[in-house]
Amino acid sequence: MLDTFLQSGVWVWATIGVFLLVAELFTGTMYLLWIAVAAFITTLIVAIFPNLGMPFEAIIFSIIAVITVVFGRKLFPPPPKQVNEDINNPNVRLIGQIVIVSDDFVGGTGAVKHGDTRWRATAKTNPKAGESLKVIAVDGATLIIEPVT
Repeated sequence: MLDTFLQSGVWVWATIGVFLLVAELFTGTMYLLWIAVAAFITTLIVAIFPNLGMPFEAIIFSIIAVITVVFGRKLFPPPPKQVNEDINNPNVRLIGQIVIVSDDFVGGTGAVKHGDTRWRATAKTNPKAGESLKVIAVDGATLIIEPVT
């Protein structure tokens, strides 16, 4: 029975196509999908021309696989990777927040309060205690602030 199966290239390529489709379901890479399509196209070619021989069928499959992968990747490109630089940096969430000056600034440096946390801050001016300022950037553990407009 196995000899009959292997002699009929239609069943071999159809089985390879099914296995590749099942593998694609587990990986989700879209590469195996196009190779499975190539196996099914090879199945059709072998059904039309049954006496090609396995080496020639493998060459046909290889050529079609390369074409389908290249064409498939052009037709359905992978989604662009989203770069989220601040996903693990909660301090970036402070940008745009309003802070209150704790102590008078001297030389453009001082302390501000955001919620229950006291932060080191720098500004272009020397704001006085109690003023409200806006965070425009975070540099390490230092807030860069400007007057609220």
